[in-house]
Amino acid sequence: MTFKRVLKTGLYNKPKRKEWITDYFLQLAAYAMGHNTIYGTKIDRGVVLICTKDNLFQRFEVEGNEFVNYQHEFLKRVDQYYKNKA
Repeated sequence: MTFKRVLKTGLYNKPKRKEWITDYFLQLAAYAMGHNTIYGTKIDRGVVLICTKDNLFQRFEVEGNEFVNYQHEFLKRVDQYYKNKA
């Protein structure tokens, strides 16, 4: 089985803008790195699916360099966490 993307879904009160959900992309990047490491997959993109209470559907996808940048940003946050903890 080949996985190419990881998904995050949610139900929200209001529509979202891409710049408001950067933490979701960081979370997807982290999941992808973990899955790739443990299972030898090559997930190279992430998708956020959002639906509002009014049934407005939104799809946000990151891939390529943008996805790699989120992976790097996640790793920076992990490093910063351990620096602050010490």
